[in-house]
Amino acid sequence: MKKEQKMMQNISVKRIFFTFFPMLLLSGCVHPTPPKIPFNSAEVAWAQKPGHATIKGCVSGAEFTKYYSYQLPDGNYDSYPIESSFRENPQQNFTIDLLPESAYMHDLAKKNGNI
Repeated sequence: MKKEQKMMQNISVKRIFFTFFPMLLLSGCVHPTPPKIPFNSAEVAWAQKPGHATIKGCVSGAEFTKYYSYQLPDGNYDSYPIESSFRENPQQNFTIDLLPESAYMHDLAKKNGNI
C-alpha cells in the first residue's frame, strides 16, 4: 500500500512540475524595445546625394595584455594598461561601420553607454 501511495505522489509531483516548468521558461523572456529617439532625416540627407569622397584611416588589431589594477578610496577598482604589454594582432577580415554624424547617433551612443 505504501508503495502505491509513493508512486501516486511521484506522478502528482511530475504532473505539477511539467505543468509549471514551461510557464517559468516563458515568463523569463524579455522583448527588447528600440530606443525612442526622434530621428531627423534632414540631418543626414546629404548621404543620399551623389558624389565622391575619400576616407583615410588605420585599423589596428593591437591590444594590451596586462593591466595594473588599483583600489580607489571609495572601494571600487580601476585599472590602466601596462605599456610594455602592447601587442600587435593584425586582422585580415574585419568590418568597419561608418555612421553619419547626427544628433540621433549621438543620443543613441549616449543611451547605449558608448560615449
